[in-house]
Amino acid sequence: MTDSFLSDLRALIDVDASVGTRARYSSDAGLTRIPPLAVAFPRTPEQAIAAFELARAHGVPLTARGGGTSC
Repeated sequence: MTDSFLSDLRALIDVDASVGTRARYSSDAGLTRIPPLAVAFPRTPEQAIAAFELARAHGVPLTARGGGTSC
């Protein structure tokens, strides 16, 4: 993930790359822990679509998170 992608993403939606947030989002009810490089918080479907379009343009993979149950 490039710094330009992260700054462009922050211009669109709320993004948190702090250690604590990354740790909280590094796992779900499963056993695997993989910390993300950042966590985005889109508030509307349009913001989510814009985040995916931006990621695609920068070649950055995104993972959507559901309820965190791993079920």
